Amino acid sequence: MQRWTAAGWLAVLGTLASTCDDAGGNRDVVDGADAAADEATEGTDVGPDETPEAEPDEGTAESEASGDVEDAEVDVPACRRTGGRCFSFAQVTDLHVGEGWGDYGTPGWDDAEGAEDERTAVLRLAVSSINLAVEEYDIRFVAATGDLSDSGERSELWKAREILDQLRVPYLPAIGNHDMWPYTSGEEASGPCGDRVFEEVFADQFERLATLFDGFTKAPTPTFNPTCDCDSSFQNYGFDLEGFHFITLDIGTREHAPLGYPGVHSGSDLHDFAGGTWPWFEAYLGAVATPGARNTFVFLHHPPIVTTGGLLDCLDPGEADRLDALLRNDGIRGAVWGFFAGHHHVEYAMSVYDGQHVVVMPATKDGAVRIVQLFGDGRVEYGTFL
Repeated sequence: MQRWTAAGWLAVLGTLASTCDDAGGNRDVVDGADAAADEATEGTDVGPDETPEAEPDEGTAESEASGDVEDAEVDVPACRRTGGRCFSFAQVTDLHVGEGWGDYGTPGWDDAEGAEDERTAVLRLAVSSINLAVEEYDIRFVAATGDLSDSGERSELWKAREILDQLRVPYLPAIGNHDMWPYTSGEEASGPCGDRVFEEVFADQFERLATLFDGFTKAPTPTFNPTCDCDSSFQNYGFDLEGFHFITLDIGTREHAPLGYPGVHSGSDLHDFAGGTWPWFEAYLGAVATPGARNTFVFLHHPPIVTTGGLLDCLDPGEADRLDALLRNDGIRGAVWGFFAGHHHVEYAMSVYDGQHVVVMPATKDGAVRIVQLFGDGRVEYGTFL
C-alpha cells in the first residue's frame, strides 16, 4: 500500500488548489473570493466565515438560507433566533491503530487482543481531551473519519473501538482505505472484506446511533460489487440533529494495491451501481435536502476532490463532474455546507463545486483533534484544535 509522508503531501498539496481551480474553470466549481478566503485561513485558528474576504459570499448564503428556511418552516434550530452557537462536534481521523506492527494482536488478521503502544496512548489522550471539552464547546458527537486501523486487522479495529467507547458523546465510525483489505506481514485476506469486519466490530455502535439520533438511516449491507466481483458492506449512513443533517459516506476503493503492496490502493470510488454509495447518497440527500439552507454536512475519509488530474488518490474528473451536477440540482442546490475528511495527514481547506467547503485535518495519530462549531446565523467555525 502506498505510504505518503507529510512532506510528500505538502509538495502535492502545493498544486492542489490550482488543480481544483483549473478543473473548476470548466465547471464553475469555485468562486475566486471563496478560494482566497479558504486559502487565507489554512493553518490558522479561524474558519473562512470569520475572514473579511469571505463575508460577501457567506453573507449572501446566510440571507438566502434564512429566507428559504423561514418560508419552508422546516429545519429551524432554536439558535437561529439569536445567531448563537447551536452546538459543536469533534473530528478525529487517521488513528492508524496497529501501525508499526507486522502482526498486531494475536496471530493473523482475523484476531483479537491488541497491545497498548504509542498509537493507542495518543488516541487515549485525544479521547480525554474531547471529554474534557464537552461542556465548553457543547460537543454532541465525534466524527471518526477513517483509517481507524493501519492494516484492517480485526484486533486493530477492536482496539480503536475500545478506546473510542470511552468518549462521553457518541462517535461516528467512517471507513478508510487502511481499514478495507486486512493483512499482516505474514498473510493477507483473500479479498476486500475489511468493510464486513468493520461493520461487525462497530455493530453495537451503529445500533446505539439509531437510538440516539432522529432519522438515523444506514444503507443495507452487504451488496454485490461488480468491480471486485464480491460482496461489499458500504458504510453509508445519516441522521438529523436540531435542524442539521449529517451524512457519513464510504467512497474507498475495493481494488487491490499495485506493485506488490498489500491491501487496497489509496484511491476512491463513488461506487455507482445498485446498492453502491452513489445511488444511496443521491437518494438520501434528495430526501433530506432543503435548498439554500447550508445545513448538511458530509463526513468521509477521502476528500471528494480531484488531485493532480485525478491520477493520485481522490475522485477522477468524471466523478467530480457528477458530484458537482448533483450539488447544483434544483432540489438540492445550497443544501450542503461541505465535507470533512482526512486521508492526507495535513491541514487544508478550499471551496469547490457550488460553494461547498472541503475541510481536511491532520492525522489524530499525530495528535490532531478538531472542534467544529455550528452557529444559528450560518457560521461554521472549524479552526479550533484541542
